[in-house]
Amino acid sequence: MEEVNVEVLVDAPLHPYTQALFVAIPDPKPSVKKNRAIIKGEVSNPIHLPSGCRFHNRCPKMQEICTKEEPILKDRGNGRRVACHFAYF
Repeated sequence: MEEVNVEVLVDAPLHPYTQALFVAIPDPKPSVKKNRAIIKGEVSNPIHLPSGCRFHNRCPKMQEICTKEEPILKDRGNGRRVACHFAYF
């Protein structure tokens, strides 16, 4: 989860899932090849959500804390709030 002005979000997403979403956007020029981030792991069951961070089973930054504690939205400055234990500028 990330809350910030859209221009800032597009220029510099902090949450790992937001970053992966932006990398997945296709380029309008078919000749341009770009490395796509592949989000590995299983999508969480919305009825039986995992403990801790809901994205931890697919996150490249996952640490033990992510499996135990759900991250809260924290102010990261300049009107940006991010719910991730490891989302920094």
